[in-house]
Amino acid sequence: MSEDLIQIAQSLARMGGDRRLLVNLFRIYLDDAPKKMAALDVAWSEGSLAAVERLAHSLKGASSTVGASAVHEAALLLEQAAKAGNRTEAQSAYHRLQQVVAQTLASMAAFCENVD
Repeated sequence: MSEDLIQIAQSLARMGGDRRLLVNLFRIYLDDAPKKMAALDVAWSEGSLAAVERLAHSLKGASSTVGASAVHEAALLLEQAAKAGNRTEAQSAYHRLQQVVAQTLASMAAFCENVD
């Protein structure tokens, strides 16, 4: 698991070292993030930059909560590009976000399996 994707040490510190609590938080994220991405996919395909901005903002916040720093950064770039109305930058950020989310979810799932 890459520390660039998930800030495990900092997340554990915020939770008093409780690995089970972190696993529970990751499981919620593992359930929620794909739903947010599916909604983002729809908004993107419809060309709604306002919806893309809102959904990227939501994903950014959830990612920050669980220490998913790479998703947070990618979602921030998408949010900013969508807010600026820059479709070229938004498209690049959107594709980057898709990649980072997939990698992060895989890393979180692996972490959860190793704690159980």
